[in-house]
Amino acid sequence: MRDISIQMPEKAENPALLAGLLKHVKTGTKSEARAGRISQEQSQSLYLMRGFAITIVVMAHVTDWPLRFAFFSMPLFFFISGYLFVPAKDLSAYFINITRKLMVPYFAFMAIIAAPNVTRLFVDVGAEAGWNQVGYLLLGGEQIKGIWAAYWYIPCFFFMHIAYTLCARKMSATAITWLCVPLWGLAIWNHFTPDFWLPLSINVVAMAFPIMHAGWLYRNREFSPEFDRSFHAFACVAGLAYTLPAAFDLLPGLQTKLAQYGLPVITVFCGTMMVIVTKIVSDRLRVSRWLNLTLGELGKASLIIMFAHQAIQMSIVSVFDVHNEVFRVGVSILASYALFRAMKANRWAGIIFLGKPIRSAATGPRDKPSTAPSGALGRLNLNINTSLHDGMKDEPVRH
Repeated sequence: MRDISIQMPEKAENPALLAGLLKHVKTGTKSEARAGRISQEQSQSLYLMRGFAITIVVMAHVTDWPLRFAFFSMPLFFFISGYLFVPAKDLSAYFINITRKLMVPYFAFMAIIAAPNVTRLFVDVGAEAGWNQVGYLLLGGEQIKGIWAAYWYIPCFFFMHIAYTLCARKMSATAITWLCVPLWGLAIWNHFTPDFWLPLSINVVAMAFPIMHAGWLYRNREFSPEFDRSFHAFACVAGLAYTLPAAFDLLPGLQTKLAQYGLPVITVFCGTMMVIVTKIVSDRLRVSRWLNLTLGELGKASLIIMFAHQAIQMSIVSVFDVHNEVFRVGVSILASYALFRAMKANRWAGIIFLGKPIRSAATGPRDKPSTAPSGALGRLNLNINTSLHDGMKDEPVRH
């Protein structure tokens, strides 16, 4: 896999608009983005975050455990995408890359998992029932449940990323920040009209887009050291002040798939603060070799875990009649990770299921591993990283 570099505009004003406290920003202070390339340490931190989030996703789908404290796990993926965002120089190459890395694996996994049931419907029930099932799957969105519970996310991420890329080519960061206001309004309207949904969870983009932009603003902040410490302290206080009551069901969490965003504005804002807290914690835990070998590795495999865990854990119940939740969580994660490793080692599996380009997949497992997070949730691995952005623009998001 290739090393991934982050190219940022050389002339950028301080994007502290999200905090609304520009007077505390000092132009002489470098933002995290000024380092350019994602370092190995930053890669480890981001992989730990994704590993934590995908583990929460699996546990939420498999168990009835009290996980409301982690209500911010899905926004975390949107935030990381913005943190790693680099605008596209070549739109046609960008569209090819993002489709290859997200939608090709999406439809490949869907086809394989759906094939037995769809075939049975066509043969035993009739063509109408078979085509109805195909249409149901192609529409996606919040309606698909059960074995498809996690499949709303990839199309939503796909459209969010495209929307943000197109905006970044034509709009300044200030303009994008203001665009987030009506988008947030649409998301809140959708929250109060729960029967409204769009195919492939396009309606959720209204909330995902501002969270992605928050990730970009956070990476490119240029606070003075003193204000940066104050900002992080505020993020910890605001995030934990909401998370602790939410953990005991005293405050609502987020059901992003269903466009249920808790307390309007407040829940998403505090969830975003908790993502920043998670980043702070991950930055300190990344020195742990044990965590890098566990959560970090799961972060690399998060795309495959997202696609495969439900099919695996439901098969454990239906085929082996095993209902123990701890066992099902463990096996579904480990089996998904083993599947990721096997696909990574196989040329064509890498092309179809990991979104690898044919030219690089031909070299197989001998490729030198990248130190930076790679595209979607294997190479994203639940997020398109900058590996997705072959040839992305270095002068686009203007401030």
